[in-house]
Amino acid sequence: DELKNQRYERYHLLLRNVSQGQDAGGPLKLVSQRAFIYELRHFPEYKHLTIRLLESLLTEWQEDAGKSEKLKYEIQETIKALQ
Repeated sequence: DELKNQRYERYHLLLRNVSQGQDAGGPLKLVSQRAFIYELRHFPEYKHLTIRLLESLLTEWQEDAGKSEKLKYEIQETIKALQ
């Protein structure tokens, strides 16, 4: 149960950092945000939710010209890896 709770907390922290673009230390560098997106692949127990949430972010970020194509690419590759 302890490990399951730790994984749950880690998963949600990753999602929060990706979606907000920052962590406790402040704004994330692009490379950190890309790495967090990649890390979501290591939580297969949440894959259906992860895919839906990443697709939602991708749609949201399509409207934001300032979001990097590299972030969008990383999301698409993570979705493919989880399917």
